Amino acid sequence: RQVKFKTGQVRSPIRAHTQGASQATQLLVSQIVRSTGDDADSSRTIVFTDSRDDAATTAIGLSANHYADLIRQLVQQQLHSAEDEAVEILRDGALPGGIPAGFRGRYDQLAQEHQAVAFAFQDIARGRGRLEDHEIVRTFEASRASAFGRSWPDLIESLMLTLVGLGVPPGGPRASLLKLDDGSPWHRVFEPITPGEWLPLPAGAARERLRQHYQAELVLSVGDSLFGNSGRDCESTLVGSLQLRDMSSVPEGLGGVVRSTLRLLAEAGYWRPFESGVKSGQPLRVKSYIARAAQLLGRSPDELWNVVVKHLDGVPQTWGPRRAYRSCPTGRTSLGVRRL
Repeated sequence: RQVKFKTGQVRSPIRAHTQGASQATQLLVSQIVRSTGDDADSSRTIVFTDSRDDAATTAIGLSANHYADLIRQLVQQQLHSAEDEAVEILRDGALPGGIPAGFRGRYDQLAQEHQAVAFAFQDIARGRGRLEDHEIVRTFEASRASAFGRSWPDLIESLMLTLVGLGVPPGGPRASLLKLDDGSPWHRVFEPITPGEWLPLPAGAARERLRQHYQAELVLSVGDSLFGNSGRDCESTLVGSLQLRDMSSVPEGLGGVVRSTLRLLAEAGYWRPFESGVKSGQPLRVKSYIARAAQLLGRSPDELWNVVVKHLDGVPQTWGPRRAYRSCPTGRTSLGVRRL
């Protein structure tokens, strides 16, 4: 509703039917690639422009949009995969040389997240498995087979391995991520997926710091692609939905409120490491939603907000639900992504 139209103040959710040259170029390039051929050689495209600024902007935009689409496709593959890689990696990794060196970091992350399961697989692999070990493995395999989602650290580590295998730097094809400070190519930070494909950096603290840097950049890029910072979130693109891994403690009738608040907080950038500071307030969109939900539920907005915060995170309100969005390589995070 426009109440101050004559003064030039217009606020409307309806956008003008306009588009920039870069948007048209991105649409044309994507269609040309699909129309000119089925392989990389026959579908190569060159875009010309009479402006250096436009050329640079278009190149960056094409690369960024392609990477964001790639992330969404990989996440969707993870959520809809019939075979859970966690079971395979823990089972094969229990044997010496059972997995390539490039998967060793993924195995360590899974073994730390599921310690009892990792020990059970190891005992079974050594021929010392007890009935309890086989039961632990069966229960774990059944739980993973019935899962319709992935935990946040599980998703991040899996995406990192997949991107390295595809030759894409985790975090996106930005100039700062393509080469290291000494001019070495980025992929030397990681173990090769195929043994002998390249020589990685010597193992040690320096290499681990670089790996953590790429992991943090990957978290930011995945959050940007899935949480709607670039205009499209995981639900609007039909990739999946963002929610807590354990919703059993949420009272009946509040599950939708908790999930919606979680999504709105993520869209507002209230997650780490996107924003390092801690805020105790509410984003405007969350405050508006809580007020409307409280009216429907017959509660006060403050009461409903306190209940939602309690279930989003069991820490003081000064932390708020932000802690649930942390990239936590040890698997303690409560955030997960589920398929629609």
